[in-house]
Amino acid sequence: MKTLFTITSLVSAIITGLVSFRLFERAHYNVSALLTISSFLTAALLVSVLSSKKIKFQ
Repeated sequence: MKTLFTITSLVSAIITGLVSFRLFERAHYNVSALLTISSFLTAALLVSVLSSKKIKFQ
């Protein structure tokens, strides 16, 4: 379960970052900024959840 969560979160952060980059190229700056923040928060959440000893995955 931990592996599935890790892979899904990592893929989500990468896809969000790539979509943000494409939108930035097309001058959609507001949506790009929102997706960039979302990508960083997803990556930060992934790191904090994986480094926490209190959270147990079945």
